[in-house]
Amino acid sequence: MIKKVFYLALILCVSGSCFAQKSKTSKALVPEKLPKTIAYSDGFKHFWQALSEESRGLKSLADYMPSNTMKRIFIFVVMPDGQQGIEGHIQVISQFFDAWTFEELGGYLTYIDEGIYQFKMPIKSLVPMLEIQGIVQVDIPRKVRVKK
Repeated sequence: MIKKVFYLALILCVSGSCFAQKSKTSKALVPEKLPKTIAYSDGFKHFWQALSEESRGLKSLADYMPSNTMKRIFIFVVMPDGQQGIEGHIQVISQFFDAWTFEELGGYLTYIDEGIYQFKMPIKSLVPMLEIQGIVQVDIPRKVRVKK
């Protein structure tokens, strides 16, 4: 009888400890889903997916350094503060777009034509950049491969 109670208590303790453990999956720094209010080029979608995969396990996007694979495919720039960044083009609705908020995130804008800007943005600020009102389209170029 005592052996049965002992084994029952042992089984309850072991099973209780198994269910009490928390999973160790880290929260993604880059959301998998892009905001639906903006249109994205295929290049940006591909970049976003690769960035999401490469940034897993980092504490902050400020710590992100692109892999050699990413450097072969996309154009990275070094921002004045030393952070990695990307450049591309955005289309905006001028009356709703707040360029000051964009620049507060560390980005740079160069006017091209009505509602179209060339931009440079640190990687760490890409997620909040996509939340700025007035941006309707984002495009980043890919490097062109030349076969030898």
